[in-house]
Amino acid sequence: MEKKIGFYSLTRDITERKNWEQKLSESEEKYRHLFESCPYSIGLLDLKGNLIDC
Repeated sequence: MEKKIGFYSLTRDITERKNWEQKLSESEEKYRHLFESCPYSIGLLDLKGNLIDC
């Protein structure tokens, strides 16, 4: 009986994805803070004038 020894490995560089995730997280935090701390009404509209968030 032949015994096989070995392994297979697959790696992927996710540095760029992690950088984008960090930037997105920072942007979300910035706008969350703006909405939560502003004493005035704030509304976000899309290009068609639809209310996205307020």
